[in-house]
Amino acid sequence: MITQLFKSKPTQRKHLDAPLLQVRIRFLSMKSEQGLCQGHLKDWARILLAFVSCYNLQDGSTTRISLNEVVSKAELWAKSISKKSRKKNTHQMVLDEEKFVVRSIDFLEYIGLLDIRYYDNVVNLLVERKFDKVKLIVAPFFQERVSFLNGYRLSGHKKETLRRYAQYQIHLIEFLRLKNTQMVTDEEIFAAAQKWKDYSDPSSHKKSGSKWNDTFFVTVAKKWLAAMNMYKVEETKSISDIRIEKYLQDLQYRGYSYATLTSSLRSLHRFYDTIGKQNTEEPITLADIDKCIEMYTSCHTNRQTIKAYMARIRSYLHYAAEQGWCQPGVCEAVVLPRIYKEENLPSFMSWNMVQAILQRMKNAKGKSARRNYTIVLLLATYGLRCSEVANLKISDINWRKEQIHIQHAKGGKSQTFPLLHSVGEAIIEYLRCERRNDSHNDSLFFCAKAPFRAITCQAIHDIVRRELQDVSIKHKGPHSLRHSYATFLINNGQTMKEVGDLLGHKSIDSTRIYAKVDFQSLREVSNINFDGVL
Repeated sequence: MITQLFKSKPTQRKHLDAPLLQVRIRFLSMKSEQGLCQGHLKDWARILLAFVSCYNLQDGSTTRISLNEVVSKAELWAKSISKKSRKKNTHQMVLDEEKFVVRSIDFLEYIGLLDIRYYDNVVNLLVERKFDKVKLIVAPFFQERVSFLNGYRLSGHKKETLRRYAQYQIHLIEFLRLKNTQMVTDEEIFAAAQKWKDYSDPSSHKKSGSKWNDTFFVTVAKKWLAAMNMYKVEETKSISDIRIEKYLQDLQYRGYSYATLTSSLRSLHRFYDTIGKQNTEEPITLADIDKCIEMYTSCHTNRQTIKAYMARIRSYLHYAAEQGWCQPGVCEAVVLPRIYKEENLPSFMSWNMVQAILQRMKNAKGKSARRNYTIVLLLATYGLRCSEVANLKISDINWRKEQIHIQHAKGGKSQTFPLLHSVGEAIIEYLRCERRNDSHNDSLFFCAKAPFRAITCQAIHDIVRRELQDVSIKHKGPHSLRHSYATFLINNGQTMKEVGDLLGHKSIDSTRIYAKVDFQSLREVSNINFDGVL
């Protein structure tokens, strides 16, 4: 191959005496089979000889060549060619450098000595062009950058977003001149963001002056630098935040559930937003309580909801009085609305209507159609609470025994149910077609949008409400499916005890409300002849 390409004896001897002769000949033969003309083969033969010299390659070499070394050799190569040329063209130097890098990758990959970082999964996901891939790798803090991007990849962010993050990392390093781990201030980050906003690069289609460019740049910069312990996030807590946190710690110490802590947190934040005393040492007064109650009544909130909110606030005020955060006696002044026992009918649908809704959802198409169908199927088929579905884990399903384990939200009671065939098929279809199974997270259901995280009760509530928007019932949340399931069981001859056990009720009193919708028993009562009794 060498003697065919070069006629000059000294040139032939130069190529034949260099190391890796047989490897170079096989590589050139491969290029020839790919259809390269003799001129390109000569060019390849010359640059292969340069690679052997630049990287000090020998027969039997096993040491991989770093891409940083490839880039530095490419710069020297481009400068040497520029010196030989009469016209020094910066653009041409870049092209020569890129040519050297790309051909180095081809040859080093062929002989198995290419930098292992070139095969990183995140890098290959973000970049396709070889030269761009190398630029991404050789920039400082490679492992830290890739680790940060991989975390966002696993959390469900799109490839375009990850590319943007990677680009911001590179420019942040450039504008801040980051070489070692050093603490970075807010002023430095804002200055770098302004440079990025004004920066323009036609080769990468980057235009200056985008409206939210600098804001998003700052957000990404702070997240990444904080992950590397190069930026300290200053947490500024208001007085109300500190007090609420202290109160919740007391509740947690006393053994209250996570659901109680979460609902108390929401109610208290709303309370302080209403009275406007988030950052003041002024004590809470009766006027503040009146303002809170006025807010609830103006929103036409029902008595049961008001009672639940005010009960949480009254409990907090009792603690606040002990701490000196409110006037004495405020807690006793909070009177809760009276709720009559079993005053309301459960909000339920006929079982035929539930089945029609499930069938419609089963036939629906869309990004999250299978997930939504499976969630509603679990709510309706087992009468589960919203939080019980949200907290379901893959490990809660025993496929061999065909069982599903439920951790009830109230009382901490756990229960095992048979895994019905329809439910098992729906879960399998969801796992196979929609769920991201590379997240290393045991939660069964996830939010559809990034970041990739376990679904929330609010998300489930929104799903059910959308599906029930045309149904004429008072309450259209997930609990209406639980009521429908219980009503169906009662009207099909199940006893109160059996229904209570299936719903996870501790007391029969919790199940007794469904006696109002036991139509079969009510008809039997109405048919009794009371003539002899009265």
